[in-house]
Amino acid sequence: GAVDALDLIGEDFDGTWFSGFEDYGISRFGPENDDPGAGAFWGVLLDGTLSPVGGCQSVHETGDQILWAFDAFSARPALRLAAADDPLPNPAAPSPFAAVEVDESLPLSVHEFTGSAGGVPTVAPAEGVTVAPVQTEAGSGFQTVDTADPLAEVSAADGSVAVTFDTTGWHRLKAQDDANHIRSNRLDVCVEPDGGGGCGPVPADAQLRVPERYRPAQKPVVNPPAPTTPAPAATLELRRVSVDPRSGTATLRAFVSAPGQLGLAGRKVRSRSADARAAGVVKLKVIPTAAARASLRRNGRLQVGVQVAYTPDTGSASSSRRTVTLKLAPRQR
Repeated sequence: GAVDALDLIGEDFDGTWFSGFEDYGISRFGPENDDPGAGAFWGVLLDGTLSPVGGCQSVHETGDQILWAFDAFSARPALRLAAADDPLPNPAAPSPFAAVEVDESLPLSVHEFTGSAGGVPTVAPAEGVTVAPVQTEAGSGFQTVDTADPLAEVSAADGSVAVTFDTTGWHRLKAQDDANHIRSNRLDVCVEPDGGGGCGPVPADAQLRVPERYRPAQKPVVNPPAPTTPAPAATLELRRVSVDPRSGTATLRAFVSAPGQLGLAGRKVRSRSADARAAGVVKLKVIPTAAARASLRRNGRLQVGVQVAYTPDTGSASSSRRTVTLKLAPRQR
């Protein structure tokens, strides 16, 4: 995987074969070399923990988090950055995408990997870590975390932090604390206009890319058509729910990675539909049926199960479920 990633950006690596370990020791990724004088070497982390074997011997499964890190042997824990409403719980690999409206605070969480228990990685809140915008160099894809940017914020004792963007479009964030941690995964944030509307396609370097050598050979044809880039797989993620106790309804935010149609349904709720004109967040209203509203008036609270179906303009349909607790203020009953 590391070789493929370097190949896609036109870089290479260097290393030494150690017969005693039957593996390579990587000494350079792209332009970044080991620094023996400072005791800083490249190493591979599996689920946030330094791997006991090299990259050639390490066996991975779907869902594993793999990271080649510089100065990996200095006992610095790796960081995990996620949206506070990320549907993938700690310590799973977080969603690479988040969404928020312009000038609206985006709650985030920063954790550090602390080891493993029963083969499952463990994490703890990371305090005093800077979450800042990422600048991506055109062509090479090399990334720099700008901790001096005015948007940068520092995590609290519980790992919480919030960032507010004042311009729309795609933005990037990472958590970085060089002295004490290995920097985090990247979070690509769709900052929508006030009221929503998406951000357009996901950035090209955030889409799934396949090295040329893995693509099937094509037989030459006369007058071949212009080459096309296959569309990335469309994804659906259910995010934050806002409850309105005055009306007894709620608003469910669904993030989609491509244009398409969404439908919300459930036994105790009215069916709803909405169009996604671009990648971004679509707001779906959760409204109880007449019978369910009568129960809500009696009890003040009502749990409803909703299912959101997503049919992208191109690609396979998908769906996701969420339990929503509706509330009604006493004066509204």
